[in-house]
Amino acid sequence: MSKSNLLKAYQAASKEGHKRKFMIAGEEIFIPRLNLGNQAQFEQIVRQRDPKFSLANTRNKAALAMVRCHEATLREIRERGAPAEFKNQAEAEMWKQQILILLLTAWEPYAEQLFGQFTRQHMIEALTLALQQEYGKNIGEGEEKIPVDQALVEALFGAAGPNILETAFLWCTGLQDIPEESSPEQTARTLDELINQLVGNPKGLEKLPEENGTTPNISRSSAPSMG
Repeated sequence: MSKSNLLKAYQAASKEGHKRKFMIAGEEIFIPRLNLGNQAQFEQIVRQRDPKFSLANTRNKAALAMVRCHEATLREIRERGAPAEFKNQAEAEMWKQQILILLLTAWEPYAEQLFGQFTRQHMIEALTLALQQEYGKNIGEGEEKIPVDQALVEALFGAAGPNILETAFLWCTGLQDIPEESSPEQTARTLDELINQLVGNPKGLEKLPEENGTTPNISRSSAPSMG
């Protein structure tokens, strides 16, 4: 998974609900968050390469990293003179673009550390579990009945647009928690609203395991310079 794809996928993913709609080959496909049983199965898949891998640990570290990026971005954008309230939509859009640049620059090293371990095969296997969870082991009837398996996932996402595979993977595993882009009717009127639309307000983090896994610990000192 490339750095640019990770950043775009993370930004594109949504935290709303426990299912998300993806447009693939002109059709709507719903992908759920993995249930506890499928999360455990996915962990076992990754542990074949990384025996200490913990999905909850990685998910929490990603959320904590985003909080730090959120804080650093908000501090920097205020130093640049962003107003507490915007005069109009054009001003909000101007600051939005600056915030996105700062946010993605801050997030890039965290994405490399946290998600660089995942291969395309990991993504395919996680999405196979998600689609089986949503649609069952087979879809269709009679001669048109086809198995929901890795071959189907490869075919579906091979026909999807750029970054859809990464976005769907981050979504179904719960490794992202970023709001969808707002509609014109939801244009931010204040700086705080704009920040929350872009990065959300991560809450309810699970307790990190006591043991040290191979996922790197991320401290504030490892965050990139924003100046």
